[in-house]
Amino acid sequence: MTQHGMTLVEVLIAVCLLAVALVAIAAAIPYGLVAVSGSGFQVTATGLAQEPIDGAKRTPFANLPSLAASRAAVPGFTGFEREVLVTDYTAPADCTGAPCSTSCPTDAGAPTCRTVEVRVYFTEQFGQTVTTVQTVIAR
Repeated sequence: MTQHGMTLVEVLIAVCLLAVALVAIAAAIPYGLVAVSGSGFQVTATGLAQEPIDGAKRTPFANLPSLAASRAAVPGFTGFEREVLVTDYTAPADCTGAPCSTSCPTDAGAPTCRTVEVRVYFTEQFGQTVTTVQTVIAR
């Protein structure tokens, strides 16, 4: 008569293999949590950067420079700072010919396009991060 089943040695080997696999999975959990936390900060920063951009779209062209703001804490969002830069638009250096050279001409020396750039700063586990959102608004 033969007996079916596992010997003690086989059970111990299976338990050791299972323990190694579980330790590897457990070691990966903190890295996953850091990634999730970092992506949450990034989503928040993008939303905070989009707010002034939306405001700029509703602002008359002549009043856009009044939206500029130096780096300061964002109320209600601990650890986040934001700055808004408003400059006259200049075409990128590597842009030649139409439409770049004529996309924002001047009108009697006055600009017809402005760049609104918002930078949001926050510190995460790996140091300070900057999220930048930029748009060009034409008169």
